[in-house]
Amino acid sequence: MGAALGGTWIHIEGGQPYLTPPPDPKVDAMARRHRDLVYELIRKGILTPTPTLANLNRTCLEVEIHPEYARLRQEGGSLKSFKTSAASAPLRQGFLASRIMLEPWPAWAFARLAYDQRWHVETCFPKTPLGWVPIVTRECGAPKGFTPLRTDAENVWMNDAWAAPSEKASAIGELLKAGANGIPLRAPEACAIVQQRDGEGNYRVILIDPGYLAPRGVEAHLESAGGALQSVVDAVSGESLKPEGACCAISIPRGAFRIVDANMQAKR
Repeated sequence: MGAALGGTWIHIEGGQPYLTPPPDPKVDAMARRHRDLVYELIRKGILTPTPTLANLNRTCLEVEIHPEYARLRQEGGSLKSFKTSAASAPLRQGFLASRIMLEPWPAWAFARLAYDQRWHVETCFPKTPLGWVPIVTRECGAPKGFTPLRTDAENVWMNDAWAAPSEKASAIGELLKAGANGIPLRAPEACAIVQQRDGEGNYRVILIDPGYLAPRGVEAHLESAGGALQSVVDAVSGESLKPEGACCAISIPRGAFRIVDANMQAKR
């Protein structure tokens, strides 16, 4: 979500609640270790802010205010909590529906189509088989070069008319796939953040175990769309991995991550 909204940093936290007195002997110690790890990676220049996220989907979610908000405002009403089944009815269904924690996503929901999420809060680190889908408001509009996918959270605007996402799931899926065609590197099994580096074909790739609530570790496959992978090097250990053609297998430990530098050989 942070990447989709334009974030250029990641922060790994150790859990909740946050660091507040009196200290929790279990949570705080873990949170401090994770915080210190992030700071050390930043200090060594392994994690850096970058203006160029290379795995942005070119289809952009363009969100406008749902009519239910306008109605409630006019009537002086309030929006019922999304954390209970009593939440405002029109917002409990549809493309970006309000969901209770661990409530399943239907096959045509945005989280399912874009990030392969099966239920709400399945993970904070979703798989990114189609890259990160940018999210903007209707007022701002899609950036130049991006194809807008308009929604009011319940329905989608396609063919000059509002339609239920359940009726347009196939078309939405194709639009998202088309937006991913220009992504140079993907790792469908993992949560991937791909950063463009100096020099043609050079990328830094952060690969995160998508397990979160039930981490299992994952055997990810870094795939190049622009030619063979010349080299893949672990940015932390300096270990050279062994790509085979346009693919490189990378093991991500349970609940952990890998950071690699990849160099692609341009297609002739």
